Amino acid sequence: MEIEKIYTIALIIAGVALCFAGFKLQKLLAAVPFFILGAYIAGNIATRYIDEAWLVIVLQLIAGIVLSPLGFKLEKVAILIAVCCFTYTTLQLHLPDLHVAVKIIAALLCGGLSLLFIKPVFIICTSFIGEALMYYEVPLLVSVPKTVLLIVTLIIAIVGIIVQFKTNKE
Repeated sequence: MEIEKIYTIALIIAGVALCFAGFKLQKLLAAVPFFILGAYIAGNIATRYIDEAWLVIVLQLIAGIVLSPLGFKLEKVAILIAVCCFTYTTLQLHLPDLHVAVKIIAALLCGGLSLLFIKPVFIICTSFIGEALMYYEVPLLVSVPKTVLLIVTLIIAIVGIIVQFKTNKE
C-alpha cells in the first residue's frame, strides 16, 4: 500500500475519532497547536542551515515534542488557538468564497466562545473538524459526488455531536 493511502486512511480514522470522541481527546488536542508551532519554528530555522531533509524532519519532531507539554499547561490558550485555526479551516473548506475577514471574525468568535462554553463548543468543533477531515480525504480514495459526500459527512458529524453529548454528561 502506498504511503499516501496509509496517510489518507489515518486522517479519515482521525476524523471519525474527532467526530465521536473529540471531547475525550481534549488534553491530547491541547498539545497539538504547540507541537505544530515547535515543528514550524524548527523547520524554518533548520532549512536555512541543513540540507538533509530527514534531519530537518527529525528536528521538527523533536521541537514539536518539546513544546507539546505547554499545551497541557496552557490548555485554555491551546484550545483558543486550536478552535480559531480549525474554525477558519472548516470555513475555508466549505465556504471558500466567503470573505477572509468574515472567516477570521467567525474563527475569533468561536475561539472566544470556546473559553466560555468549553464542553459544548469543543464537542461541536471537534465533530466538524472530523467532518472536514473526512470530506477532504475520502475523495482521495474513492470517487464520490461532492454533494453526497457533504451530506454523509455532515450526518456523521451531527451523530458524533449527539454521541459526544450523551457520553460526556457531567
